[in-house]
Amino acid sequence: MNHLFGGLVLAIGCALVAPAFAGSRDKAVFTILNESRDTVNCQMRRAGSNIREIVSIRAGKEWRGEYGSSAVRRLWCRNAVPVWHSIRPGVRYRMVPNRSGMIMFVAAP
Repeated sequence: MNHLFGGLVLAIGCALVAPAFAGSRDKAVFTILNESRDTVNCQMRRAGSNIREIVSIRAGKEWRGEYGSSAVRRLWCRNAVPVWHSIRPGVRYRMVPNRSGMIMFVAAP
């Protein structure tokens, strides 16, 4: 009886843990490289959501975010062109200043 109970507990434990490990391979990765000379502070939200996350990307540094959802993310950044920029997972974006010094988002080649 004890062996049966122990086996049942082990089976349930494995069933609960396995999806967590399998799901970690399916993360949506968002990447932004800041090619400006300044730290850029942004508010980021998933498309269709009002919950915002603060993202700060230092000059010359790359930011990577991993999320369980591949939904488009939108960013509003200080000193950037004043629109909500859309970014997609799996695409590497660059933050570059335009002629007037405002930051723009472009997909990296």
